[in-house]
Amino acid sequence: MALASAVLRDRQGTGPWRLPVVFLFGLVHGLGFAGALGIEESWSRELLLSLLSFNVGIEAVQLGIIAVVFPLLLLLCRTPAHRWALPAMAAPIVIVGLYWFWDRLSVAA
Repeated sequence: MALASAVLRDRQGTGPWRLPVVFLFGLVHGLGFAGALGIEESWSRELLLSLLSFNVGIEAVQLGIIAVVFPLLLLLCRTPAHRWALPAMAAPIVIVGLYWFWDRLSVAA
Protein backbone atom coordinates (compact mmCIF):
# COMPACT_ATOMS: atom_id res chain seq x y z
CA MET A 1 0.00 0.00 0.00
CA ALA A 2 2.91 2.35 0.72
CA LEU A 3 4.27 1.70 -2.77
CA ALA A 4 0.87 2.33 -4.36
CA SER A 5 0.49 5.57 -2.40
CA ALA A 6 3.86 6.81 -3.57
CA VAL A 7 3.57 5.73 -7.21
CA LEU A 8 -0.12 6.18 -8.00
CA ARG A 9 -0.94 9.22 -5.87
CA ASP A 10 -1.42 11.67 -8.76
CA ARG A 11 -3.25 9.36 -11.16
CA GLN A 12 -6.95 9.80 -11.82
CA GLY A 13 -9.28 6.93 -11.00
CA THR A 14 -7.16 5.34 -8.28
CA GLY A 15 -9.40 6.46 -5.41
CA PRO A 16 -12.21 3.85 -5.64
CA TRP A 17 -9.88 0.85 -5.32
CA ARG A 18 -7.98 2.09 -2.24
CA LEU A 19 -10.56 1.14 0.39
CA PRO A 20 -11.03 -2.45 -0.85
CA VAL A 21 -7.25 -2.90 -1.10
CA VAL A 22 -6.71 -1.58 2.41
CA PHE A 23 -9.51 -3.82 3.71
CA LEU A 24 -8.09 -6.94 2.04
CA PHE A 25 -4.57 -6.12 3.20
CA GLY A 26 -5.80 -5.71 6.77
CA LEU A 27 -7.75 -8.94 6.57
CA VAL A 28 -4.80 -10.95 5.24
CA HIS A 29 -2.49 -9.31 7.76
CA GLY A 30 -4.84 -10.14 10.62
CA LEU A 31 -5.27 -13.73 9.50
CA GLY A 32 -1.51 -14.14 9.18
CA PHE A 33 -0.99 -12.68 12.62
CA ALA A 34 -3.67 -14.90 14.11
CA GLY A 35 -2.05 -17.94 12.50
CA ALA A 36 1.32 -16.92 13.88
CA LEU A 37 -0.06 -17.00 17.41
CA GLY A 38 -0.35 -20.77 17.04
CA ILE A 39 -3.11 -21.24 19.58
CA GLU A 40 -3.59 -24.95 20.04
CA GLU A 41 -5.68 -25.13 23.17
CA SER A 42 -9.44 -25.16 23.08
CA TRP A 43 -11.32 -21.90 23.54
CA SER A 44 -11.68 -20.69 27.08
CA ARG A 45 -12.68 -17.48 28.82
CA GLU A 46 -9.05 -16.76 29.68
CA LEU A 47 -7.96 -17.13 26.07
CA LEU A 48 -10.82 -14.94 24.86
CA LEU A 49 -10.02 -12.28 27.47
CA SER A 50 -6.33 -12.37 26.55
CA LEU A 51 -7.03 -11.98 22.83
CA LEU A 52 -9.57 -9.21 23.38
CA SER A 53 -7.31 -7.24 25.71
CA PHE A 54 -4.37 -7.64 23.32
CA ASN A 55 -6.49 -6.45 20.39
CA VAL A 56 -7.89 -3.49 22.33
CA GLY A 57 -4.35 -2.52 23.30
CA ILE A 58 -3.13 -2.67 19.71
CA GLU A 59 -6.09 -0.63 18.47
CA ALA A 60 -5.59 1.98 21.22
CA VAL A 61 -1.94 2.42 20.26
CA GLN A 62 -2.87 2.73 16.57
CA LEU A 63 -5.49 5.38 17.39
CA GLY A 64 -2.94 7.24 19.51
CA ILE A 65 -0.42 7.24 16.68
CA ILE A 66 -3.07 8.46 14.24
CA ALA A 67 -4.11 11.22 16.66
CA VAL A 68 -0.53 12.51 16.71
CA VAL A 69 0.55 11.91 13.10
CA PHE A 70 -2.60 12.83 11.16
CA PRO A 71 -2.63 16.52 12.08
CA LEU A 72 1.06 16.73 11.21
CA LEU A 73 0.38 15.15 7.82
CA LEU A 74 -2.45 17.62 7.20
CA LEU A 75 -0.06 20.47 7.88
CA LEU A 76 2.53 18.88 5.60
CA CYS A 77 -0.01 18.66 2.75
CA ARG A 78 -0.31 22.45 2.82
CA THR A 79 3.40 22.95 2.09
CA PRO A 80 5.38 22.40 -1.12
CA ALA A 81 7.37 19.70 0.70
CA HIS A 82 4.50 17.23 0.34
CA ARG A 83 5.66 16.42 -3.23
CA TRP A 84 8.82 14.70 -1.96
CA ALA A 85 7.75 13.85 1.62
CA LEU A 86 5.30 11.06 0.72
CA PRO A 87 7.81 9.08 -1.39
CA ALA A 88 10.48 9.71 1.26
CA MET A 89 8.22 8.28 3.97
CA ALA A 90 6.94 5.43 1.80
CA ALA A 91 10.40 4.20 0.73
CA PRO A 92 11.52 2.86 4.14
CA ILE A 93 8.09 1.29 4.68
CA VAL A 94 8.33 -0.53 1.34
CA ILE A 95 11.92 -1.66 2.03
CA VAL A 96 11.12 -3.01 5.50
CA GLY A 97 7.93 -4.64 4.23
CA LEU A 98 9.80 -6.38 1.41
CA TYR A 99 12.48 -7.53 3.83
CA TRP A 100 9.91 -9.01 6.21
CA PHE A 101 8.07 -10.62 3.30
CA TRP A 102 11.28 -12.21 2.01
CA ASP A 103 12.30 -13.28 5.52
CA ARG A 104 9.00 -15.04 6.11
CA LEU A 105 9.07 -16.60 2.68
CA SER A 106 12.50 -18.10 3.35
CA VAL A 107 11.40 -19.40 6.77
CA ALA A 108 8.32 -21.08 5.29
CA ALA A 109 10.32 -22.79 2.54
